[in-house]
Amino acid sequence: EPAFVCGQDSVIDFNENRYATVSINGQCWTKSNIRASNYTDGRLIEDRYCLTNDACKDLRGAHYSYTSAINSIDHGDSTTIYQGVCPKNWHVVNDSEWSSLIEFLQIEGNGGSGTRVKSKLLFVNGTSPSGLDFRLTGTFGFDLNRAGNESVHWSSTGDIGSLDNANYYMLTEAANP
Repeated sequence: EPAFVCGQDSVIDFNENRYATVSINGQCWTKSNIRASNYTDGRLIEDRYCLTNDACKDLRGAHYSYTSAINSIDHGDSTTIYQGVCPKNWHVVNDSEWSSLIEFLQIEGNGGSGTRVKSKLLFVNGTSPSGLDFRLTGTFGFDLNRAGNESVHWSSTGDIGSLDNANYYMLTEAANP
């Protein structure tokens, strides 16, 4: 079997959803939001929500609670790799990986022109400059009805001791990061 090439090859989850990939600063990302309804072992993912019946079938992806996203009732830490809802051999992004992506995209010319990370990540007119097609699909646990205005992306790194303090990265229509 040929070696996986990020940016050329796709990954497939248990439900046979296909995710295109993009390489940014040595990190490999899925271009679109995860939409799996089962973990890689076949178990049904609890606390999975969709904006509409079709939303979990398209690139908008699904919304997951934090514990469902990382597939653990333990709170995330910076050293544990959580596969969670991700396809086999992939994992939920941690704070260090998010920081690396953000710092890279803040530099002029990296992932598109300008220094605004939001404008390099958001899906507009068919793509985004960086190749990561994040969509403003609403926010699980905050306000699922805010689709089109904001989105939340979990980090597997959490504030130790409290599931109420899970780390996440929010993109909003009004944000200017």
